[in-house]
Amino acid sequence: MNILEELRELTLNNLTDLFNTDWSAVQYKRASFASWAAIALFAALLLKLSWPFLNRVLFQRTVPVKSAFEHSGYSFGKQHKKTFWHKVCILLIVVFLVLGLGTFLVTTADPYLLQHHQKHSIKSREISYLEDCSVSSGFRFAGQRKSRAEIMREFILQLIADRREQNDRAAFIIYATYPYRITDFTTDSKSLMFSVYNAPLVIADPMTPKIEIYKGLFVVKDFMKVDFGGESDLFLGLKAMIELFDERGDPKITEEIKQNPTIKRRSVVIATDGASSRDPEPMFKELAKRGIVPYLIYIDPDKAAERKINGDDSPEVKLPSQLLRQVKRYGGDYFIASNRSSLNEIRKKLDLIHAATIDVKVYSTEQHIYRQPLVASLVLFGLALLLRLALWRFHKIV
Repeated sequence: MNILEELRELTLNNLTDLFNTDWSAVQYKRASFASWAAIALFAALLLKLSWPFLNRVLFQRTVPVKSAFEHSGYSFGKQHKKTFWHKVCILLIVVFLVLGLGTFLVTTADPYLLQHHQKHSIKSREISYLEDCSVSSGFRFAGQRKSRAEIMREFILQLIADRREQNDRAAFIIYATYPYRITDFTTDSKSLMFSVYNAPLVIADPMTPKIEIYKGLFVVKDFMKVDFGGESDLFLGLKAMIELFDERGDPKITEEIKQNPTIKRRSVVIATDGASSRDPEPMFKELAKRGIVPYLIYIDPDKAAERKINGDDSPEVKLPSQLLRQVKRYGGDYFIASNRSSLNEIRKKLDLIHAATIDVKVYSTEQHIYRQPLVASLVLFGLALLLRLALWRFHKIV
């Protein structure tokens, strides 16, 4: 692109912007400077027009009424006298000069438009998914061919998938006799889902399927084999999760919770069949101190298997009802999943509870538009000059 083409494009773009600008919304940084410049120019013009009168009054000089040509005795032909169109062109030159001067004064006032912007960002939540992988999770889910563990895993994977656009910082921990941190906090939902999908479904002693009392109950074939493993210690599971928040939690969220304890930006989603070898209440107290809200998903509340294995008075049978009360007592909530349709409803409720918090920041920027009137001024001055040259070239007046 040559320089003439660039100049043409620059001129057209700025003139188009000039006519499309809402000048009622324009503000000026140096309006006073432009005002004083206009006053000075008006004073100079007034002095120019009143100069003959000042000469006559102040300096006692007379200005000749007739020109030297008129005193010469020569007569002028009609072709040398000003025509109607010549007078129109002179008037246009004056109009172009006045408009050009006006737009130039607008340029000196430094015009600008205030542009208001809104920046939307999703404030991230920190959610830790805690899944029970004990022996009892390997029992068949009521009315299904799948185990409780498989139903739990499908539920968590779908919940993460549903929240893909919510900017969560999420982590995943499983527990049985001991807890296992599968993944630290991450905002990469694909990476998180991959880790969750490949985590062990059940942790149990290698001999579990062969134990007579478990036959017909324990239906998982592929499980993580740990000697004497398979208990369900929610106490340790919650402790591991609390340590994760303490070590890897976002310091900004920690500070925000300290300043305003009512803010709910941290939570733990606990998927369990309710069995626990130890009372987890002390850990629920620690959750409350840190502003972490527990949401318990009670998978398959049929405790017939636990009664058969551990007896009616065992902690595994008694703790579930206490567990639900504890969750409520320390600021959380629980959901009972007795079938697949109830799990879908629970997932929707959890997604609603963890609705995204939109942070809106409003700010303004100045868009300086002095080039628009400046280009218009140069174009008007150019037109006045071209018209004056045309008159001088094609219609000389003696």
